Amino acid sequence: MRLRLILLVGAMVFVLGVVSFGTFVFLEMNRSMDDMLENLVIRPVNIAELADGSYLGEFGQRPVMASVRASVSNGYLDDITLLQHEHGRGSDGEAVVQRVLAEQSLDVDAISGATISSLVILKAIEVALLGGPVGR
Repeated sequence: MRLRLILLVGAMVFVLGVVSFGTFVFLEMNRSMDDMLENLVIRPVNIAELADGSYLGEFGQRPVMASVRASVSNGYLDDITLLQHEHGRGSDGEAVVQRVLAEQSLDVDAISGATISSLVILKAIEVALLGGPVGR
């Protein structure tokens, strides 16, 4: 009987420790994401002045990260491919790519309900375009 009580108390302490650790990690990730987004600025990019080529960029911090490839031809943003998008519940944010292509600008509205994912994708596109074409 005493052994069962000790095992039960030990199991409860273990579960409480796991839950506490998980809560701590979750809160830290959210705090870090909030800090990153508070200072996030999407800089304008004059696409018409970009050299032809393929541009790679990535941005983010777990749990939301994006990696993109953008293609520019004759001063026109032809294509943006999401190579990676870790998003939790923000997969709808991927629609921001179509807005960028339609407007030929990073100055587009974020996707409602997926604001964080939208901003991370926009920043990854900015990083790509301002980083210069791959292989040059």
